[in-house]
Amino acid sequence: VLNNVPMVLVDQDGTDTLKGSSNVKILVNNRENRIGEGGNDVDNIPASMIEKVEVITSPSAKYDPEGMAGIINIILKKDKDEGFNGEIKVYTKKNANHDFMDMGGLSSSINYKKNKFNVYSSYSNNSRYRDHDGFREAYTSYTHQDSESATDSIYFTWVRETEKKGQIFRLGTDYYLSDDVTLNLEGRYNAYSSNEESTEETLLPEPTIQTHASAEPDGNYEIGVSFSADKTYDNPDKNLSFSYSYDTHPVDQEYDIIIEHIHRDTTFINSTLASQELELYYSHPINDKSKFETGYSFDQTNNNEEMDYSLHIHTDEHDGENNHISGLNTYGYRRDIHATFLEYNAELTSKWSIKPGLRFKYVSKNIEFSGVPDYWYCGADEYSSYEECINACSDDCQLTDNPTDELGAYAQILKENNNTDLDDSYTSVYPSFHLTYNLSEKRSLQFAISSRVERPGGGHHGGSRQIRPFPREVHSDHFIFLGNPSLKPEYSTNYEVSYRSPVPMGFFYTNIYFNNVRDKIEWYSSNQYPDFDVLTFRNADKAKSYGIEYFFMIMGQTIGGGFWYNDVQDGSDDSELNGINKGLNMYGKINLPEKYMKYFGFEFGSYYMKMSDEYGSMFGGKGTIWANIGITKSLFKQRARISFDVDNIFDSGGFSMTRTKPLGYGNDYMPEGGYTSGEEYTNLSSSRNGRT
Repeated sequence: VLNNVPMVLVDQDGTDTLKGSSNVKILVNNRENRIGEGGNDVDNIPASMIEKVEVITSPSAKYDPEGMAGIINIILKKDKDEGFNGEIKVYTKKNANHDFMDMGGLSSSINYKKNKFNVYSSYSNNSRYRDHDGFREAYTSYTHQDSESATDSIYFTWVRETEKKGQIFRLGTDYYLSDDVTLNLEGRYNAYSSNEESTEETLLPEPTIQTHASAEPDGNYEIGVSFSADKTYDNPDKNLSFSYSYDTHPVDQEYDIIIEHIHRDTTFINSTLASQELELYYSHPINDKSKFETGYSFDQTNNNEEMDYSLHIHTDEHDGENNHISGLNTYGYRRDIHATFLEYNAELTSKWSIKPGLRFKYVSKNIEFSGVPDYWYCGADEYSSYEECINACSDDCQLTDNPTDELGAYAQILKENNNTDLDDSYTSVYPSFHLTYNLSEKRSLQFAISSRVERPGGGHHGGSRQIRPFPREVHSDHFIFLGNPSLKPEYSTNYEVSYRSPVPMGFFYTNIYFNNVRDKIEWYSSNQYPDFDVLTFRNADKAKSYGIEYFFMIMGQTIGGGFWYNDVQDGSDDSELNGINKGLNMYGKINLPEKYMKYFGFEFGSYYMKMSDEYGSMFGGKGTIWANIGITKSLFKQRARISFDVDNIFDSGGFSMTRTKPLGYGNDYMPEGGYTSGEEYTNLSSSRNGRT
């Protein structure tokens, strides 16, 4: 469905983008998405459940300001026809790695409406695979003060297969208390599991092979319930509504094991996640051409996690018992958001209309963490606590006996973040303003200003990775991925001019935008250690984004694209927090319905993307292209439909990056002996799935 929405681009991993950015807020029935693995995971929502999709590139103050690029609101079906209605869909998939019996599922929905009741239900069950393989090579050269040089090399490959299974059951009822009052009660159940196997083969600096097995076992589930009440009036501009929803993951378990080595590295994670939302909304007309809207909302997130780990160094010379750490990491995150808004909408003349608005938010949050490892070392001797180590050894105690390897780095990270207890509360104001000029009945020009924010640590499943002060995936020999609990929110003031107009046999839309960003959140690769990277997030001082988007829809066919230019500035010489990146995309979508072709319906979509920055390119020097094609046929007087489609028909896509990054600032690793600067050349490629 999203593939067929103009301006929305969906890549092979199912990531949705607007304006070249994946920082999109996805809503389901006007509320934050609670179905699937995270706020932006909609793979588990069957297309048959979707009634319509709304795309809002410049949201007003009425909407939550999260989502820098805009909002995608997915409205699910509730059949309004009298009597009984039902639908069932069965599907299966095949690609080079998996057969028809491996991937697929079914979805069904039923609806019964009679007198004052409307009862609806839906169920989906699916199994899917994601296959990744690729390589990364990095060659780092260091410059000596006497012009001598030294070089470090990293080269490794990986293969990863992930199987994901999910079931979603949804049951709800509408009760029509009167002609103008509707009550709704809905419950949701989402069961999910996954199994992943991956092999990482290192060629440089030392040949090794590491095999991982990880899983979210059967038994993980999420439940949710929501209630709403809506009152309408004779005037359609007058409306009063109340809604409340509660979602929780009572059981959320994961484990990761290195299975091929003499020492069995293990990581076990147990999580409990809960969230609740409350919203009160009122719209009141002032006269025939103006109205005001107001409302209050409350959003609470509460996450708790425990990670029980035991890690070893995996090289032949480190097979001794004194080259490991183990312990228990505990992490808690709670965030409360109170918000209220006021918005005014008025037609000033037959040509001009305005919509100013203001949203106030109060945010309070707390992050707690503890997790120093259980083992301390002095030389080759092991001690069970820091105090025992100090009492027995006059030298400095270490968390591992080699503080420069990946275990030493992990132990140091845990030590620096131990006993984290961060409390923060703040108030923010988000103004918005929309000015529309109607050139004619169907042509309009609009100027919009909106305030947006990205709050680190969104509370849904897995959403805390940006701020979690310890890594969850700790078994790679080359990367440690670490959250930053001190990460600040990213704020943006967005300016947009849009134009829409009919064209012969179709429609045209374009917008030009400028975003002024403060405390820009950036991926950050810290080169603190010689043979692996610490990946995290950091705030850059500011950024500016410019772009243009357009699409034509002619006789039901769509062609469009866009260009964006981002300038990140930090006031430092850190190349990770400064620089310009730019990109473009183009897409074409052909849809020939069966009623026009007589024999079958036909769809084709192609997508092209290219990105680059000052240090290299992403998606290859020429960009990447992928495309989908499909046909459908109706049967039994349009009561049934059969379809066949091919995704990624060119067997292309994936991600690649080639860049040369300067070193010599901050805490970049430098060899001893007078080395002062350097540069790192990286060539990375990752393929994803394939023709399906």
